[in-house]
Amino acid sequence: MTQLLNLPEVVVESSLKEGRVLILSVGKKQKSALCPHCGQKSEHLHQNQRCLVKDLPMGDKEVILNVNRQRFKCKKCRKTFIDLLDFLGVRKRYTYRYAEYIIKQVISSNVSNVARNNGLTNEEVKGSIQFWKIYHLWENVKGNNPVRSLTMNQEKQERIKACLQELSTLLYEEADKSKLTDLEGIEKTVRSQVLELVSPEIALFLSNKKQEQSFGKTRKIKSLVGELKLKAKQLMRLGLKPRSRLSPLLQKCCLRLSANESYQKAEIEIEALTGVKVGHTTQQKLVLEQDFQLPFAKQAVSEVSVDGGKVRLRGQPKAGCHWRDYKTVRLQGIYYGTFFDDNQSLVDYVNSQRLVNPLVCLGDGHDGVWNLVKEFGKSENFERWEILDWYHLKENLY
Repeated sequence: MTQLLNLPEVVVESSLKEGRVLILSVGKKQKSALCPHCGQKSEHLHQNQRCLVKDLPMGDKEVILNVNRQRFKCKKCRKTFIDLLDFLGVRKRYTYRYAEYIIKQVISSNVSNVARNNGLTNEEVKGSIQFWKIYHLWENVKGNNPVRSLTMNQEKQERIKACLQELSTLLYEEADKSKLTDLEGIEKTVRSQVLELVSPEIALFLSNKKQEQSFGKTRKIKSLVGELKLKAKQLMRLGLKPRSRLSPLLQKCCLRLSANESYQKAEIEIEALTGVKVGHTTQQKLVLEQDFQLPFAKQAVSEVSVDGGKVRLRGQPKAGCHWRDYKTVRLQGIYYGTFFDDNQSLVDYVNSQRLVNPLVCLGDGHDGVWNLVKEFGKSENFERWEILDWYHLKENLY
């Protein structure tokens, strides 16, 4: 059975048949492992941990491996670790070759069919695809020495600790001692010092393009690792847009906050969460620069949901606020579009899709919604089935 399974350095300890399922209990032949922390070989078994994972089917039998993941304890550094298996990722419920088996099916079919044929969910199939991409990337990077690739050696770790100790002493000398009385104060002080003095230097060093750092005009870029001073060639190589003053990741954080808060509140939140200050006017400009394209349905649209509401806009100081209408539409339950004070654009957007006749239209019963629905699919003999949603149906009945 071990030869039939054909997994390197693995032996089948026992087998069990349950209908069309074959359960194989497997373990590694070698009873020792290299410590990923210090590289020392360890034979001291600390614990046996078993987990069930899917593997390639054998004929018409689904194969489940009952894998013994051995945890060792290193006598040198006194740390425990799980022995890595060449055929199985950490915390994964399927082997590498099973993931490849799924990928090959997706290439010739689609996610839904593969999930149905293999008794998986769509999310599990998509997870297999992503996992396989990461595995191949890791295989290309790690080289021939897994211990050296996974962790740095003990000498480098000691050097880093010594440098950090010296750095901590210097930063403490420059810190405001009155702010170090509680943990929150220490957190804020350390974060501000790291963003100002430490992480920008590390980020610039990791770019590893020293020959490009002495040419071109310098531009200051706000980022999640502090303020970076980059040259023109560096900016081009790193993919920053012209005249941009925010790093791509910081821009994404600002956009996520601006989608849920006012620009003024987003300014407060981004500084509280990252320690980087981005003004509310900068955040508004960033949003206005975005070109948000409406999604186009890949399939024919048979179902449309329309709803509306009001949004409160602030006016000038002491002038109060005012309310404006917006409408939103959902196609096939997966494509969304929102329109602010622009009903005609909503109608044009829906009519630009491939609409099924008859078209099922779901609404809340408001005249403004049904008036929009009447404009959908305005062609001869086009039918619309207008349905009142359940919540508003009960509200009108009771």
